[in-house]
Amino acid sequence: VTVTAESPMTADDHIVSLHLFATRNPSPEVAAFHLAPGLGRAEISTRIRLNESQTVVAVARTSRGEVRVAAQDVTVTTTGCLVPNDQGAAAAMQEPRVRVGSGRPAEVRTLIDHPMETGLRLDAQGRLVPERIVREVSATAGGTTLLRAELFRAVAANPYLRFFVGVDVPVELQVTWVEDTGARVSATAQVPAA
Repeated sequence: VTVTAESPMTADDHIVSLHLFATRNPSPEVAAFHLAPGLGRAEISTRIRLNESQTVVAVARTSRGEVRVAAQDVTVTTTGCLVPNDQGAAAAMQEPRVRVGSGRPAEVRTLIDHPMETGLRLDAQGRLVPERIVREVSATAGGTTLLRAELFRAVAANPYLRFFVGVDVPVELQVTWVEDTGARVSATAQVPAA
């Protein structure tokens, strides 16, 4: 899913947050993204799981106090909430990958291998597999948090984020993934100046 909000992303006029909801999932909240003007573009992509055909809703809040809402009907042929996880439960979080493009603003893609267990799936013995998800992702450059994402159980296994960074000078971007167990891993990449 990709959510884009029209905004100049300046200090005076920018998108402060984007929230995604899946109205017919067992837990409707999918993700909450908190944005800073340094992102350069209010556009976020990720992969999500949907329980059934439904309406996905995006809510954006601006620095000027405006609220914008968009909705899209999505047809689902197979539920994503109860599908067995092929990779199993990894003992520890894997090192994330971060790639930065050369565009202006620079496109950032980051991915981590993680089961994102929903707590809704049954194991081979018919017991619930405990919830285990990446709860937060943050992207920081030059001591400033540009993006903080709160993830919920509807984010797909092996979570992926795509966002943009527009900076005036080259900086090192640090992306940190935090699991609900408290475990955290980080990776860095260089972002060219816009």
